[in-house]
Amino acid sequence: MALGFGCLIRGRTLGAFVVTSLFSTVVQAADFTVSEGVTDTVAKTLTAGETGLIEQGGVLSVTAPANSAAISTNADGVRVTNNGTITTVGGGRVGIFGSGGGASNAQFVNNGTIRTDATNGYGMASLGTGSTFINNGTLTTSGANAHAIHGTGTNSTLVNNGTLTTSGNDAYGLNSANANSTLVNSGTITTSGTDSYGIGSTNSGSTLSNSGTITTSGSNAFGMYADGNGITSVNSGTITTSGSDGAGIRGDGNNSTLVNSGAITSTNADGIRSSGTGNTLTVSDGGSVTVSGAGRAGIRSTGANGTINVSGTVIATGSATEAIVGSTNQTLNIKPGATIVGTINLGAGTNAVNIDTSAGARSSTLSISNAGTVNTSAGGDGLVLQSGSTVAIVDPTGFAANRAALGTTTVGIHQAVSQQLARSNTPQLVVVAASDLEPGMLYAPQMPFVWGQVFGGYKKRGDDGANLGYRSRVGGAIGGYEKPIGDHSIGLFGGASVAGMKTDEASVESDSNGFFVGGYGEYVVGDWAIDGAVVVGYQRHQDERLVVDNLIGEETAQSDYNSVYISPSLAVIRSIDIGGGIELRPSAEVNYTYGYYGEYTETGTTSSNLRVKGHGVDVINGRLQLAARQALEDGAGEMELRGGMKYSYFGRDSVDVGLSNGPVLQYQGTGDTSSYGGYVGANMRYDVDRRMTVVADMELGLATGDEQSASGYLGLEYRF
Repeated sequence: MALGFGCLIRGRTLGAFVVTSLFSTVVQAADFTVSEGVTDTVAKTLTAGETGLIEQGGVLSVTAPANSAAISTNADGVRVTNNGTITTVGGGRVGIFGSGGGASNAQFVNNGTIRTDATNGYGMASLGTGSTFINNGTLTTSGANAHAIHGTGTNSTLVNNGTLTTSGNDAYGLNSANANSTLVNSGTITTSGTDSYGIGSTNSGSTLSNSGTITTSGSNAFGMYADGNGITSVNSGTITTSGSDGAGIRGDGNNSTLVNSGAITSTNADGIRSSGTGNTLTVSDGGSVTVSGAGRAGIRSTGANGTINVSGTVIATGSATEAIVGSTNQTLNIKPGATIVGTINLGAGTNAVNIDTSAGARSSTLSISNAGTVNTSAGGDGLVLQSGSTVAIVDPTGFAANRAALGTTTVGIHQAVSQQLARSNTPQLVVVAASDLEPGMLYAPQMPFVWGQVFGGYKKRGDDGANLGYRSRVGGAIGGYEKPIGDHSIGLFGGASVAGMKTDEASVESDSNGFFVGGYGEYVVGDWAIDGAVVVGYQRHQDERLVVDNLIGEETAQSDYNSVYISPSLAVIRSIDIGGGIELRPSAEVNYTYGYYGEYTETGTTSSNLRVKGHGVDVINGRLQLAARQALEDGAGEMELRGGMKYSYFGRDSVDVGLSNGPVLQYQGTGDTSSYGGYVGANMRYDVDRRMTVVADMELGLATGDEQSASGYLGLEYRF
């Protein structure tokens, strides 16, 4: 009601001003130009199709007749461009004015400066339909009801690319009072008066858009306001409100759409408020709403049959405690990326909550009052758990990363063993002081030896289903004893490993360490070799999972648990001597890993701790490779270049999981179950002497799932 009376009062004052303008003495008409360096004090009136221009450095300063416009028209198709200065301070009223309904299709452009100080002293205004207002400069008003840009005709277009400043009460930056208008701000709008909105529209079918900056500080002042039906208001910029009972975006009409993909900060004011029926309020991915002040809400939908979509951030801070407030048949859609801090109460009626996990996001726990029907599988294949009025959306990346890290660890171990076996088995030359050759003098028999390596690897994977992208690392030390048996070999090895993983977005972090033992062998038949190895190991895991609880804020769930694994491998290699000390070695290798993770229960959160049952995982890794090996001069070692294709398959991805105080369900996992790609690598062996050899290796790879990997090792062999 207060808004209605306000509009009525403003309408009467505007009508009085129209009469004043129409009956004022017209001093000058027809096309005009105020040239650079000229100060003109005569009011201008333009008729149909005429043009007015104030050049840069020109000034049009009109203070008489009293309450007059500097430039006015009541005709069709008038064009006015200000590149200089227009001022009505001290007696005049409006800068540029389409004074009647006849002022249709007008185009008013300000590239310079416009200043007014009177009540109803608009910077640019028109009553005609289809008018276009563009501000690229600076426009300042200080009177009450003095909108910077004001259009009352239908189908008007109001654009601000510059700076609009109003200080009077009821003075908007951009204001449209009729239907199907377009209001756009990509510049800066600042208002400081009571009831002074940044962008306002009071009729149906209009579109409001802000990609710039809007700041309001008066009471009951909104950044963007729409009172008509079917209006669309979109903020992708910055809105700051600090007056009591204000709002960043407000919509009072029906069937309207209010969207924030930018930043709204409200002090003693709501973030987004709607009182009409059938409205849709959205905080999209990357958007944020932050409110403070007693009784304030991040999103308030008090009209019936509202829809609230959240994939961005809504935070109630300080004395503000309400993130989302609804009333009468609300639908709340929680989408990937939603971060909500503050209470959620959908109010009376038939309400519904839909949880969408079609993309990765950090974990969140939502306590929802009057939730109605909760659909935990509205989209995607993420992990959602419910216990009473508490809904936990769990980032499942840790489960997938554990499998991948286990596969990477065992691949690193098998590759260390495989490259150890891949050396040339050429017998060692012996230098003798004798004039005659006798059997056994030229070559020494193969000797047992010990070897040791330190190895490391790095892997990066992109978002995959409901899993976030992450970066993982593995490393360790491995040592072994090998005994040649003719052309064949057998050996034993053991070592220790460490691994770590962290999601690209702050969500899950995991560290593990463990040990392993195994054996290997190589059987050679002519140019063919068959390698086999088996490794068994143990790991200790320490995980941290960031959770945003809407009633608490950020918490960290912690877990400690054990795992064991066994991993056999088999490789077939052929050696092809092409002369010149160069050997080609095509090969195929496969390894299988089975791991079992023990049961655990998280600690550290108020209501978000998970209970995870023991579960097994499978990983199969395969490689097809071609290596080219070149002997170094004087037989001092060899170097190798290699390339190939790799494939990984992840099985047994189900796990029984639930909230610590709720039921357990079987989660089937998310994302791709396999990956494939290629790699290149290099290896070098250098014989320090007959007993000692230094070995170095490096490999780089790419695979599906936006996977990038790098691995390497440095080792030493010592023969007895």
